Amino acid sequence: MSTKVAASTDPRHLVGSLDKGPDFAGALATGRPGRADGARLMPCEGVPLVLVVAE
Repeated sequence: MSTKVAASTDPRHLVGSLDKGPDFAGALATGRPGRADGARLMPCEGVPLVLVVAE
């Protein structure tokens, strides 16, 4: 599944581009932070967004 990058400070992930990353839908479904592929996944309460923070 591809997801759209909404904001980024990483030049490898340009705003508006599509990214095949970890299971973002799983993070949204549980509503709890998780980890995948060397990144922290933090769902944003009330909106269908996941904040991805490199570790």
